[in-house]
Amino acid sequence: MKGPAAEAELLAACGFAAVPGVGAATLSRIVAAFGSFEAALHAGTSGLRSRAADLRLRTEASRYLEDDPDLGRLGSWALEEARKAGARPLLLGHEGYPPLLARSAKAPVVLYVRGTLAPEARRVAVVGARECDEQGLDLARALGEDLARGKIEVVSEVVVRAGARSGALVTARDAVDEGRPVFAMRGPPGEALSEGPAMLLRDGLARQVTDAADLCVQMGWDLDVPQREPRPKADRPRVQTDEAGERLLALLDDHTEMHVDELAARSHLAPQEVLRKLTELEVLGLCRQRPGKYFLRC
Repeated sequence: MKGPAAEAELLAACGFAAVPGVGAATLSRIVAAFGSFEAALHAGTSGLRSRAADLRLRTEASRYLEDDPDLGRLGSWALEEARKAGARPLLLGHEGYPPLLARSAKAPVVLYVRGTLAPEARRVAVVGARECDEQGLDLARALGEDLARGKIEVVSEVVVRAGARSGALVTARDAVDEGRPVFAMRGPPGEALSEGPAMLLRDGLARQVTDAADLCVQMGWDLDVPQREPRPKADRPRVQTDEAGERLLALLDDHTEMHVDELAARSHLAPQEVLRKLTELEVLGLCRQRPGKYFLRC
């Protein structure tokens, strides 16, 4: 479909996609019920309500349609908002839609994109747990930097750190289902955030990778990256603190996080005193806090 007919179909699709409570599954049912988005638009909200059982509309969508909205105007609004954001919508099954994504059972019916994707570009997606530790952040940062310096596009499917029930594993398994190569970085044994990558490797769903160069070898890519320069550590004058602060600093390191409760137990200080002293050390730039009241030495 090209020309005015394609534009009309896209406008109608954007209108339906902008209806609250209408997702990819509902959009697919609309096309199945009416033959096209444009035909559904011409049927009007009364036509949609008459096919409510087939469309299985959510309560939110049904209530919105009860007010008889102008779906054509809604589609024009969505197109204009996309234009303002520098984006453009692509319709599943139409020209310009990414062919690999179109094969997926979970492909979005309307895909808003900005910029261009070179068809022959080399890309790697890096995923991990939101509650990542410092080592995982360092691994992901080094991997991403080396890939980018080698002119490989980094997407936000290497699993760096993930717990046994992490959403990163869902992403990884979806990638396996779609026939994408999946890699995982093995973490220290016994740590909770090492369980996810270990499970993928154990179940044969991922191949182990150690760094960007190793990944590129396994993918058959050339990686021309200059030798990584070590990050210089800024010379920092020694900041004086009291005995309690020195006791806490002696327990902390810059690699392994330690919870405030463990610090209190090992320092033999009251929890309130530990929190107060850690705040002072953080202000002095001697330690930093991670989510969940975990601390690292700077």
